[in-house]
Amino acid sequence: MSATPRSPVHRAVDLQWLDEIPAHWETHRIKSIVSNVADLTSKLDEGDTYVQLQDVESWTGRLMDRSDTAQFESRVKRFRPNDVLFGKLRPYLAKVLLAEVRGVCVSEFLVLRSDTTVLIPEYFATMLRTREIINLIDSATFGARMPRADWNHIGNIFIPIPPVTEQAAIVGCLNAEMQTITDAISRARSQVRLANEYRERFIADIVTGRYDVRKLIPDLLDEGHEF
Repeated sequence: MSATPRSPVHRAVDLQWLDEIPAHWETHRIKSIVSNVADLTSKLDEGDTYVQLQDVESWTGRLMDRSDTAQFESRVKRFRPNDVLFGKLRPYLAKVLLAEVRGVCVSEFLVLRSDTTVLIPEYFATMLRTREIINLIDSATFGARMPRADWNHIGNIFIPIPPVTEQAAIVGCLNAEMQTITDAISRARSQVRLANEYRERFIADIVTGRYDVRKLIPDLLDEGHEF
């Protein structure tokens, strides 16, 4: 389903957070271009990756280091490369993974497979990680202690869809900008770590006598300290 532009822009359905989108973009219900795949299994084939909720970093979609030993007693879901795994338990955590390999995941993930002629997986995964979409999904969860998202609600959300070539360009631009930000964060964390190490070493040297505190006394005397 797509909206018919009446002016240079047209409004996206059900997305109050997005006032206007470009006229050449379309709007689709997620379920009209994305399948919720439930290929269940009770075994792990050779070469499969096993993914649990705790293996996916919130908001970034990064697959974190985990044990290679898979142990599960209940049935799990199969996924393949370019499927998008969406954590339906506590969706406000934004556990969204774009699968790069085949494998199996716990049932608390929705395995979402898009029609790639309309929606490329990288763009879809990025959209699902936006705070606006997460908040919209989280607004209709069920269960007080263990809130879960429902596919019927997610599937009925209308999302804006640019042409596929434009989606690819947007993803490429975002990846480049995110890498710049990630590198800056890494440098800042390294500087903070070095500063903390210097502070700890300085304190240790002072209290253990490895640093001659008499070097500090003239400055302290100038400031009026008494000994």
